[in-house]
Amino acid sequence: MTVSLRAKITLALLVTGLTSAVLVGLIARAIVMQQFSAVVHENGFRTFSADVERYVKEYGSWEEGHRVETFGQWGRRQRGRGAGPRQADGGLGLLPPPPGRDPRASAGAPPPPGRPGDGPGAPPFLFMLVAPSGQSLLGPWAPRTFTPQEVQSIGRPIRVDGEVVAFAMPLEDPNLTTFDQTYLDAMQNAVAYGIGGAAILALGLGFFFSGRLSANLRTLTGALQAMAQGNLRQHVTVKSRDEIGFLADAFNRMSTDLSQAHDQLQRSHDTIRAQAERLEELSIRDETTGLHNRRYFNAHAALAFAQAERYNRPLAVAIGDIDHFKRINDTFSHGIGDEVLRHVARLLTHGTRESDIVARYGGEEFVIVFAETPLRDAVATCERIRASIEAYDWESVHAGLKVTITIGVDGHVGRGSVEAMLSAADEKLYEGKRTGRNRVSGPPPAARAPGDKDVAPA
Repeated sequence: MTVSLRAKITLALLVTGLTSAVLVGLIARAIVMQQFSAVVHENGFRTFSADVERYVKEYGSWEEGHRVETFGQWGRRQRGRGAGPRQADGGLGLLPPPPGRDPRASAGAPPPPGRPGDGPGAPPFLFMLVAPSGQSLLGPWAPRTFTPQEVQSIGRPIRVDGEVVAFAMPLEDPNLTTFDQTYLDAMQNAVAYGIGGAAILALGLGFFFSGRLSANLRTLTGALQAMAQGNLRQHVTVKSRDEIGFLADAFNRMSTDLSQAHDQLQRSHDTIRAQAERLEELSIRDETTGLHNRRYFNAHAALAFAQAERYNRPLAVAIGDIDHFKRINDTFSHGIGDEVLRHVARLLTHGTRESDIVARYGGEEFVIVFAETPLRDAVATCERIRASIEAYDWESVHAGLKVTITIGVDGHVGRGSVEAMLSAADEKLYEGKRTGRNRVSGPPPAARAPGDKDVAPA
């Protein structure tokens, strides 16, 4: 299945827009959660630190206070008064215990003695309280001892009257209040809506820009297809000044150059073809008379003979020679001799049909092939030609000029070749020369070839 360029561009923009929106949303959510968590931890530390400071100040030390009442009991008592630890019942600073874990001791271990106020059900804190020595004083899970390095690197000091009495060790993510969770949900929904809006915007922009881009490309494609069909002169109008616009300008210049080059090439081709036709015509034409030459005659006479022989059709050939042509050249000049040749050629052409082959055979000799013509008709036609030459106004060419012609004719296709028929006609020609010239000489009636018919002369 072929996918259009517009669909590809739209899909690419949509994927890019969605990917960018999702990536920005995830980054924004991560940053918000990080900042929110940092704020929660900081607020929780300030609250927790203030509560521990009040607890220690009230009893003089953590150990002394712990002997009187635990920090949790103290906190519940303070809440009863409207004060006290603000992180002992799910506020900022609380962290739920892991499932299946006692919040005050490790699995199977009883709560530490002397802490009646920290029994099961007391909520864990967001921080563990650790003595400067590293021993845990208060925490949601099993008591543990931290190294001095861990205390210094992780813990945050709690000071009372400028003296560090304990370190608060931050635990996992905060246990958010309903307000905090609602606030975070609202931000996450805003990010989700932003991603959806970005997707719709990317889809709309994809259709818009891909439509404009593909329209310009369709214009170029249509022009290229027209050029491929032979219409080289094309012009596309693209108003943009981007790469597509530059491509359109380059295409228009290329189309103009190609069209001009094609026109010049076509003119050169026409000239060459005309010259070739002219050369071909000159190669088969006699320069003096304009008749076909001997080369042309040999090829076409052989073809006419082959057809007559194959289909048993009549065919006749004649060869004529201008009488005393040498005397004409010697008496009136060779220029007059050429004029005589041209006039005789015109009379021969005028006296024959278009289907007949008339050629200058050499010197003052002319040959004719009469296709589809019995011998008797060919002889009659040659007699008319002879008479027209004799009766022509040769005085108009030169005073005292007289021109006649002697013609020999043969119509016996059974001789086997057109050359044999020409040889027989040539013998008749010389027979006519010997018997007085200015005549048509053909076989006697008894020698007529089979198939000759008495029909009206052509």
